Amino acid sequence: TLASGLATQGITHLDTWLLTADKNWSGGNFMDADFSRSTLFGNIGDPMTKSNEVFTFPATGIWELDYRLMAKDSTENAYSFAEIQYTTDNGSNWNELVESADAIPDDGSNDTYANPYCHVTFDVTNVSTHKIKLRVVNEQGAVLRGTSTRMFTGCVFKRIGDT
Repeated sequence: TLASGLATQGITHLDTWLLTADKNWSGGNFMDADFSRSTLFGNIGDPMTKSNEVFTFPATGIWELDYRLMAKDSTENAYSFAEIQYTTDNGSNWNELVESADAIPDDGSNDTYANPYCHVTFDVTNVSTHKIKLRVVNEQGAVLRGTSTRMFTGCVFKRIGDT
């Protein structure tokens, strides 16, 4: 039955990555060397791997991606975008899978925050060709918050089933 099949399948992979240092970024940037795997949250199964800004999945299946940003700025009326790009041909072509935007409202000279958030599933049928990149676009040099002690900016990768 469906219920018994789901009960035995379970979560086989869960991996959490964090931005470990603040980034003063304007324009579009991909998560780089300061974006690394965290052990704070309890990971399951083989980890994601990252080469430069490209993430490779450890197994085929349906993957749930939760990508969140915390951006702050003290200038007037800025914005921050979170975006997940994907390829199914090992990087020859990249497309947007999902994006989210949030405004950083004007509050004089005080820091105000934006928290764009992307939640999506991605069907990985081939681990050699199906990959993703995490991108951020900030207006006016907003500061993307990062630390290794909690999640300000990060991504949770969770395999939720077979493809």
